[in-house]
Amino acid sequence: MHQIVQENIRRAVDAFNRLVAGLSDADFERPHGSKWSAGQDLKHLTKTLRAVQLALLLPLPLLRLLFGKPNRKGRSEAELKEKYRKALSKGFKAPRLYHPGKVKVEERDALVKKHARIAEALCKQMACLSERTLDSYLLPHPAMGKSTLREMIIFSWLHAEHHTRLLKAKLDGRAAEEL
Repeated sequence: MHQIVQENIRRAVDAFNRLVAGLSDADFERPHGSKWSAGQDLKHLTKTLRAVQLALLLPLPLLRLLFGKPNRKGRSEAELKEKYRKALSKGFKAPRLYHPGKVKVEERDALVKKHARIAEALCKQMACLSERTLDSYLLPHPAMGKSTLREMIIFSWLHAEHHTRLLKAKLDGRAAEEL
């Protein structure tokens, strides 16, 4: 299971990074109506992935103390997608902590490298955790509530895929489908 999740994280992050790396400077910086620019999407993904990666550095007893124990079976990939889609349809927006601010094209290369580096660190950290551990500890998710470590890690790749689809739709000038 670890290997599949790691491959999906690497693939999703790499696909998003290749997309933004190949954009013109103008397309990288241009917001799309009230939506973020590609650069802002990149910074947002980097911030959210970093939060998960840093959370995995915390001692497990601290996670248990802060967030308790799971009282349900872990959600599947499909269930995570549906729960996030419902949150978005009800108007969920990223908390300010994860807002990117203005992002200049000069930051692109460094942000792409940082995003890839954080994804790799997350994969390595996950490899050190047992399957049982991934299902036995919780982290808070702003849209989906308390989520197991496994759910948060799976959501990380789903989130990158979601923003890849959103960005492609914005660049094509069409309405974006949901996660």
